Amino acid sequence: MTDQADYQTSISTSAGSLRQWHQGVLTYFGVAVLMCAVMHEAVISIYRIATSSNTFGHILLIPFVIAWLIYNRVPELKQLRPSPIPLATPLLLGPGFLWLLGQVADVQLAQQLALVASLQILVLVVFGRLGLAALAFPTFFMIFLVPFGEEFVPQLQDITARFVVKGLSLLDIPVYTDGVFLQTPSGDFEVAEACSGIRFMVSTFALGTLFSVLCFKSWVRRSIVIVLSLLIPIVANGIRAFGIVYIAYLTDNTVAVGVDHIIYGWIFFAFVTIVLILVGLTFSDRSVQDPPIDVAKLKGLEKPVAGLRLWLPYAKGGALAIGSVALFFLAMMAINARQPEQRTLAFPVLEVDGWSELETYRGDAWLPVYKGADTSDLIHFTNGENVVSVYRAGYSYQRQGAELIGYGNSVLPDSELWGRARTKRKTVRLAGQDQYVEYNMLRTNFATLRDVWQVYLVNDKLVSSPVRVKIETVLAKLTGGPLYTATFAISAPRQNAADTARGEAVLEAFGAVLPPIKALMLPTSSREDDKGR
Repeated sequence: MTDQADYQTSISTSAGSLRQWHQGVLTYFGVAVLMCAVMHEAVISIYRIATSSNTFGHILLIPFVIAWLIYNRVPELKQLRPSPIPLATPLLLGPGFLWLLGQVADVQLAQQLALVASLQILVLVVFGRLGLAALAFPTFFMIFLVPFGEEFVPQLQDITARFVVKGLSLLDIPVYTDGVFLQTPSGDFEVAEACSGIRFMVSTFALGTLFSVLCFKSWVRRSIVIVLSLLIPIVANGIRAFGIVYIAYLTDNTVAVGVDHIIYGWIFFAFVTIVLILVGLTFSDRSVQDPPIDVAKLKGLEKPVAGLRLWLPYAKGGALAIGSVALFFLAMMAINARQPEQRTLAFPVLEVDGWSELETYRGDAWLPVYKGADTSDLIHFTNGENVVSVYRAGYSYQRQGAELIGYGNSVLPDSELWGRARTKRKTVRLAGQDQYVEYNMLRTNFATLRDVWQVYLVNDKLVSSPVRVKIETVLAKLTGGPLYTATFAISAPRQNAADTARGEAVLEAFGAVLPPIKALMLPTSSREDDKGR
């Protein structure tokens, strides 16, 4: 009789467990679909990046990996009874506010992080502490749905360039460096963004994180594997870049291109992956027979739920989660409602004492790119000896596809002939006042250089940092400030790094006689537009 009673209790417990998991899954997917619908721009941007970028192509595999990780835990999950925590829904306010800021500033990464964080917190709301503990790694692994890492490309370029220079120096091969540009007796090289190793590092980091959990129990060993998954691609990419330049030196630049295309492809990526796995397996402490989660430990987190009201906590959690999503959606609608109609804009005429405008000038074909600008112009001035170019671009208000700080927008021309040798922020003298500017040294494949000073007008303030532009954009939209934004850049060429008589020296002379910068960036509306209002 006792065995029969235990068997019936076991059957009842198992049925109750499955019923709670089923209701939790239905609630989770219902709310998750709504979240994805509200944050659809984040979903679309993740998909577009994953399908168009070699760096983030692995993102397409992440949902399948997460599904497999959950499926692998099903036998253990059936032995556990999750219970929702509706009171955890206030945690969704954090990602919701981040999404709102990302929408206002049009920062895709913020929107993408907000979406993934919302889906992660929703696991706690719907499945409770027990569910979150049982699904801890699949939940954490969602972070790799976010295409992050390209923010470190400049630093990785610099590290790769240093690898090359150090290697060549050890072999007594002469090399001259100018930022990411290298010059050896065999020719000129550039550590371009594609050569930074970011695509290897991002993919290997995700793989190393997965590998650390599947093959290790100790958190110390897991941490070592994750660190190795970051370091090995960086070191390997530095060696790869050095090898290409060295082979070019040995073969008089006749083999390097072919070697680059072969090694930089899947063969090299496979080699790095195999090295990571082999190194990790040497100190693995987990057997393939070990269960992915410890059911005995998680049993202590179970909370009984009355059978007749089993659905009620899920309904509360789902309703509160939907309410938090709706709150920020309505806030976004209210902010968007104050966007003005697009106007026809024109910059004021620019006149500079002692400098006359050049009607025709090509030079090195410098032309910044600011997509979607409502108005822009490029004017060349000369004092008889030197030429200075002035570029302006303005946006009546920022919207999708027309942002001052957006993908591809830069003082760097949209051409493979151009590269960025150096960038920093510095104080210069413009229009009789000290002005903090963003300084860029641009370089063409023909080794000519161009100095650029740039400022931005946002929220009626002159700033020099793209990050500050985003912050002021958010403040303007949230506080009712002006929505108009613009950029102003002056540039002068020089032949090489030693040509200090031009470049910044010319910009200093030109900037000293400029009219007030802010007035040059504020547009004038056409009379027809004014009459229409």
